[in-house]
Amino acid sequence: MKIYILTHLREDEDSYDTKLIGIYSSKDAAEAAVRWLEKLPGFSKAPQGFYIDAYEVDKDHWTEGFGSGVNENKGAKDVPNWALVERPRSGESGNDFAKRLMDAKHGPGNYEIGPTSEFGKVRIWGNRSFQNP
Repeated sequence: MKIYILTHLREDEDSYDTKLIGIYSSKDAAEAAVRWLEKLPGFSKAPQGFYIDAYEVDKDHWTEGFGSGVNENKGAKDVPNWALVERPRSGESGNDFAKRLMDAKHGPGNYEIGPTSEFGKVRIWGNRSFQNP
């Protein structure tokens, strides 16, 4: 059985704020919540920040130990090893960087995009660990 977790991520240059919005029994129910929330103050200014992640019930989803997070340089530490050899292109946003890498690895759109997913980790790493010339 799967559940669907809806989160919202709001980022600026110095910080980010993740909110757990709800846990739903279907993707349709989570998407309906997004359509409603997009109209509310705050969320309406950041509609791109909604993420829906599917999880199997009664299965461990964090199996790498403790200590993941952000280093002193604000770059993500829990970046997938396969992505560490890549760098954003000049002017490429963290979102576009993550999309490019994930599309190449898994096929276009064939992956989860929530903040705790591989996509989310690569996106945060791309946004925080590099400076554009």
